[in-house]
Parts: sequence; structure tokens; C-alpha cells
Amino acid sequence: MKRILQLKSKLDTYENKKEKNRRYKLKTRYNITLETYNKMLTAQGYNCKICNTNSCKTGKAFAVDHCHTNQEIRGLLCASCNTALGLMGDDTALMKKAIHYLKVPWYVKLRKRYETFSNRLRD
Repeated sequence: MKRILQLKSKLDTYENKKEKNRRYKLKTRYNITLETYNKMLTAQGYNCKICNTNSCKTGKAFAVDHCHTNQEIRGLLCASCNTALGLMGDDTALMKKAIHYLKVPWYVKLRKRYETFSNRLRD
């Protein structure tokens, strides 16, 4: 019984440290409290603001997305969406190019050409 109480005490200490760490990071990086973060999460319906998933694939909490020039917070994102924005450098022109690239895949054009070519051979 004493061993169980010791383990529970260590777990409680770990949980307290984890929450203190979370509070410290939110305050120092984004100047918000954990309560503010939770309110934002509630306002977003506990989902990522971009893809609407309700949990990160990494198992971590949603990331606080912010503008790197004026430090203004835009919302809470899953790790995938946050990484995608970061890799695109928040560049909307680059994102538009990526969207255009995805809309008409090159292989569809190739398939159409091939079908036209193969139909000519059949006739």
C-alpha cells in the first residue's frame, strides 16, 4: 500500500510539473494563460481551425498558430496543419500555387492524352 501511495505521489508531482510547464510555455511564448487556451479550444469546438480534426496525430495538444511578424494569435491547429503552414512560410502566393497544383493533377492530363491516342489506334 505504501508503494502505491509513493507511485501516486510521483504521478501527481509529474502531472503538476507537466501543467506548470504548459502554463509557462503558453505565457512566455504567446502571452496567454491556460484558461485562455482552453476558451479558444472550446470556441473552436475542440477541433483544428483548418481541417476540423478533433485530435492531433501526434497525440499532443493543439498548437497555438500565430503570425511571426506581429505575434498575433490566429487559432489552434493540429500538428499537421501547423507544420504545413510553417513549411509554406505563411506565404499565401505559394499556398495558391500548391492549391493550383493539386486541382488539376498532371496524371489526369496524361491519361486523357493516352486515351485519345489509344482510341485512334483502335479505330
